[in-house]
Amino acid sequence: MIPFLMKETERLERMYPQETYAQGPILAIQELAVRFLS
Repeated sequence: MIPFLMKETERLERMYPQETYAQGPILAIQELAVRFLS
C-alpha cells in the first residue's frame, strides 16, 4: 500500500505543481477516499 500512496503523491505533485505538498501522503489518502468511497 505504501508504494501505491507514494506513486499517488507523485502524481498529485505533477498535476498540481503550484500546491504545497508538505502533507502529500494525507492528500493522496483524501483523493483515494473521494475516488473510491464516494
